[in-house]
Amino acid sequence: MTFGQSKESNNLFKKGIKLLDAEKYGEALTCFQKSDSLDKAKLKPTHKNYYRAELKMADCYEGIAYESFAMGKYAEAVEYQTKTMEINKKVLGEGHPDCAISLNNLAGYYAELGNYTEAIRLGTLAIIICKKVLGEEHPYYAASLSNLADYYYALGNYSEAIRLGTLAMEISKKVLGEEHPDYARSLSNLTGVYFKLGNYTEAIRLATVAMEIRKKVLGEEHPDYAQSLNNLAWYYSALGNYSEAIRLGTLAM
Repeated sequence: MTFGQSKESNNLFKKGIKLLDAEKYGEALTCFQKSDSLDKAKLKPTHKNYYRAELKMADCYEGIAYESFAMGKYAEAVEYQTKTMEINKKVLGEGHPDCAISLNNLAGYYAELGNYTEAIRLGTLAIIICKKVLGEEHPYYAASLSNLADYYYALGNYSEAIRLGTLAMEISKKVLGEEHPDYARSLSNLTGVYFKLGNYTEAIRLATVAMEIRKKVLGEEHPDYAQSLNNLAWYYSALGNYSEAIRLGTLAM
């Protein structure tokens, strides 16, 4: 037996790449599945391209999962994202950054299904990988912490949500700077927790900083700026300052 990829496998793989680039995930998946079957039948497991098509299958599953999520088909998104995670884990190993990404995405889909316990489990695994591989000062590590904070918030564990959210905010501030949209987002996420705890003063303080960053960096026409104004209006209303709430709410319109 000659251990080399067949012309048919290569042609299928190239066709799959073009379809994947065009975001035609279902058609691309078919090509990669056929290419993978041919490769596995001919190549040794030690060959550098033994898993090439299977890894592209993982990309296709991830694309299908995202499309399913966008259509509100969360259970389907979980199904396909799980396939991505399993391939990445098998081929790349549990400590690979792509494995962390697939875990984070899967956690998000479980959260949309209301299964926050599973979302926390998966999100925690992703954080462990990010911390080890990317380091504690990487933006993706901060984003992962912020996601996990959201899941704890949804379960009513506000102290853990604040701890994780504050850590994410501090990393974003240090790594990205005080005028970065992701820093503003981390501040905005924290405001909801403080508001839920009845600490309206801290919620308003953080929301005001987030609003000012978004106004300067994103502009007054950006939806994130309008969101900040609406958040602030809600917090001032809770404090009984209705005139300020009306002013901010009107600006957001």
